[in-house]
Amino acid sequence: MYTVYVPIDSSHLERSGRETVVAALRKADVRHVFLTIGAQRAEPVARREIFAKLGENIRYLRERGFTVGVWLWAFMLNDPMPFSHMTTLHGTENANEYCPADPAYRAFAADYFRDAAREKPDIILLDDDLRFGHQGGLCCLCPHHVADISARLGETIDPATFAEKAFTGGANRYRNAYMASMADSLRAYARELRAAVDSVDPTIRMGQCACISSWDVDGADAAELSLLLAGNTKPLLRTIGAPYWAESRSWDNRLADVIELTRIESRWAADRGIEVISEGDVYPRPRWTIPAAYLECFDIALRAAHCNDGILKYMCDYSSSAVTYEPGYLAQHNAHRADYERIAAAFDGKSAYGVRIYEEQHKLRDYDLPEEYIGEDYIQNLLFAKAERFAMGLSLPVTYTGGGYGGIVFGESAKTLPDAALDMPLCIDLTAAEILTRRGIDVGLRAVGERITAGEEAFPEYAEFTPVSYGAQVYRLTVDDKADAKSYYEDAPTSYTYRNDAGQRFFVLACRMDYTNEGFYRNYCRQRQVTEFFGLCCVGNPDLYLYCAENETERATLLLNLSPDKILAPTLPPMEVTDCVNTSVVSAAANGTVLSVLYPYEYAVVVSKK
Repeated sequence: MYTVYVPIDSSHLERSGRETVVAALRKADVRHVFLTIGAQRAEPVARREIFAKLGENIRYLRERGFTVGVWLWAFMLNDPMPFSHMTTLHGTENANEYCPADPAYRAFAADYFRDAAREKPDIILLDDDLRFGHQGGLCCLCPHHVADISARLGETIDPATFAEKAFTGGANRYRNAYMASMADSLRAYARELRAAVDSVDPTIRMGQCACISSWDVDGADAAELSLLLAGNTKPLLRTIGAPYWAESRSWDNRLADVIELTRIESRWAADRGIEVISEGDVYPRPRWTIPAAYLECFDIALRAAHCNDGILKYMCDYSSSAVTYEPGYLAQHNAHRADYERIAAAFDGKSAYGVRIYEEQHKLRDYDLPEEYIGEDYIQNLLFAKAERFAMGLSLPVTYTGGGYGGIVFGESAKTLPDAALDMPLCIDLTAAEILTRRGIDVGLRAVGERITAGEEAFPEYAEFTPVSYGAQVYRLTVDDKADAKSYYEDAPTSYTYRNDAGQRFFVLACRMDYTNEGFYRNYCRQRQVTEFFGLCCVGNPDLYLYCAENETERATLLLNLSPDKILAPTLPPMEVTDCVNTSVVSAAANGTVLSVLYPYEYAVVVSKK
């Protein structure tokens, strides 16, 4: 069952016309709502009014057949209180964000959540500030955490120098103490909130919204905290990664990357009994800013992948009338409802196939950070898998389980690469090549020289040149005589293939992908190289997203055109097509199966006999 939850601002529900909102939600076949109430309040009158309105709205919606949750900030408090503020690693206090290491604040928050529970919601969902680093950078070095970290280390730490000691170089005891302290604070907070809600009604579910630091940097990961918050109820976790990121390229993510980040997180939370829903946010929500097409493509891809249990789909406006000022998100949802079921059915019972992405979840503790302090953004950005971005940039279908048709591993994820991955063709960057070499695996690398730059990259096999990716960390390599260089900066190989004496095959990139921008791989020549290495791709169409799955008898392929250009004739391998969703023509051609024009942000699903 794929569940659609819709968030609505509780304070605006009556102003928007509750009957109008209910009618619109019913038309969209939505039966699950989260009422948002924002930051915590200490001022007594404001607090009473918020909860009185919340209770009234919960009763109204429940009487009309809706499941109703309440959604609120975890640490944000809009009134000044004498609690310890979260404090960044640089000593800046976050003005309205308080620290769970402060027992006085935990007691206040527990009481606030008891008040929320007394209004009898079905679910209480914590927003994505259940983390250290919501504002201003990584936290927390408040007095409570300074004392705790000092006790763990057996020495008094100096906040002015702590960041450099903890977050440069490799694994160290300062980093370990920091991560353990943050983790224990979050665990204690989750347990106390759960106990507070249990004191009112232990059947109320609790969940959280993950964020960038939730999977590693905070020490305790999002899945673990979801289980603590759940108590004896069904755990709930909303992943991080929203369609609106595609508009601003938030953290350099494209829409395909957001889809795949959700798949990765869902994999990390799998097999733990957690209801996992995606972040279908189109902030700031009017289509003047974020098209509904982004949201629909995101939703459709995840329905096909069967990787999560639903979506928190932001289809109602928070500031204006909930469903009348901006009806477009709901209208587009309604327009695709018939296809939702056909798409889900096409992929039901099938397992993803493609290139296996090897991405380690917990990297920071042992990560070799540059000797010069790069900064907190880099540390938090470790969440984003460069191997996934590489694959999406080349329109590769991917999987996160099994051996796949081959694998991609970049950077320090190679430290935990299973030996079985070497049985299939493997694409690696320079950092991974060095790590595997130290593990005793021959990848054809003999020496690493200086960093090089050039105006263009040459691809002799194709008699082509591409512009250099300025800022790419490409190095002059000495490789084995048996290596086959595929491209060059000047006379230095930028990529090569190699088969070692054990029969293991590698496609090696002479760059450190953690520090290299997408210009190094988002080009037709790199796409051809990788296609020829793996044998999987639909070439020549930037930002064509592919998801592929199969069972013993059938294959299904989702094509999403995430480009502003129409795709004139996407070509798939020859196949006997048995079903096709949302495209007018599928024809067998000499060079494969060709679909008709795929317009921007349009999708097609092709099901064929295996």
